Amino acid sequence: MRPEVKAQLDSALRKNDFWKLFLRFLLYIVFPACCFLIYLTIDPSSIKGSDVIGVSINRSALLHDEGHTNYLYIRVEGIDRVIRVSLPRKVATKVGAKVMLRKLEKPSSKKARYKFLKYVD
Repeated sequence: MRPEVKAQLDSALRKNDFWKLFLRFLLYIVFPACCFLIYLTIDPSSIKGSDVIGVSINRSALLHDEGHTNYLYIRVEGIDRVIRVSLPRKVATKVGAKVMLRKLEKPSSKKARYKFLKYVD
């Protein structure tokens, strides 16, 4: 085999080996590391939930292409701000009624999310 042809073939093989090695590195090292980091940030087992009761003080609706979303503004004792919670589609809005909410919070962050559960009679 001629030396220049052999050199071309060797360089082509080296380039091909580099990309194979690089793809293996991504597959075996980078991808699992990214999956682990995403799991740490989302980790559903670290979310703590508790039920709180508040009083609805106002309502609003947001119109969009699929219809509208109803929101209740709720005041909960012990919390300085008013909480906005979206209502399920089949639940009527009642201003001045007691409402049970689920408070979802992660220990790593100071923010809490609230989810509407039901009206308390």
